[in-house]
Amino acid sequence: VTGRAGGALHASAAMYGPMLDGDYWTGPLTTDGTASILPGTATAYDQIWCVDRAEVDLHLNYFACLADPNCDAAVLFPNYQIPASFLDWPAIGDVSLDLDLYQAPFYDHNADGDYQPADGDAPCFLGDRACFMVMNDQRPHSLTAAPPLGIEVKVMPFVMLNATPSIANTVFVRMHLINRSSQAY
Repeated sequence: VTGRAGGALHASAAMYGPMLDGDYWTGPLTTDGTASILPGTATAYDQIWCVDRAEVDLHLNYFACLADPNCDAAVLFPNYQIPASFLDWPAIGDVSLDLDLYQAPFYDHNADGDYQPADGDAPCFLGDRACFMVMNDQRPHSLTAAPPLGIEVKVMPFVMLNATPSIANTVFVRMHLINRSSQAY
């Protein structure tokens, strides 16, 4: 990614291999225009979250059954438990740290704007299996040595199971780039 601001070329790049071989680091950036990252935030987001479509479908069906007076959840979903991956899904950011309120996408079952799997909310993603991570280019750049852009990148690799042969062995990647700096590129 490149851009010009104030006559200077800003750039960030990555290569295959460890994250330290590029210009990207874990975690979301602040939304106050400084595009900062706190060490605790980087550590909290130094992971990849993965979910499965079958778990989401089961979860949504369970909560639909709970809302239906003609459905017996105890019979159809005995001992249902919310998957741990739903409880760990990084849907909501810490606004007290100037992070974007919404991080990982989610289905808001009761439309209250909050992510609560116990209320029927579930991760929202593409494909049948997906992962999610957040990275940024705000720390020193080991690959380009260029000034950072101050961008946050939300990454979702996903696959489709039982797909047509042309995409059966394909990993798709959706990347959402957000300029968190005060610079216009």
